[in-house]
Amino acid sequence: MSVLSHASARWLSEHYDDLVGWRRHIHRHPELGRQEFATTQFVASQLADAGLNPKVLPGGTGLT
Repeated sequence: MSVLSHASARWLSEHYDDLVGWRRHIHRHPELGRQEFATTQFVASQLADAGLNPKVLPGGTGLT
């Protein structure tokens, strides 16, 4: 297993409860296809809190 694979597995293990919470949040607040504005903002916020710099795509329903 590569160093990146080990680091990813460790991060996922350490943040398992957070990830389950994110999934539950998204499932409690469903949105129609191509109208996932709140979901996009939620995911962008979580990624920013993790130290990443997500950018919302034009249209507001996707990230880079």
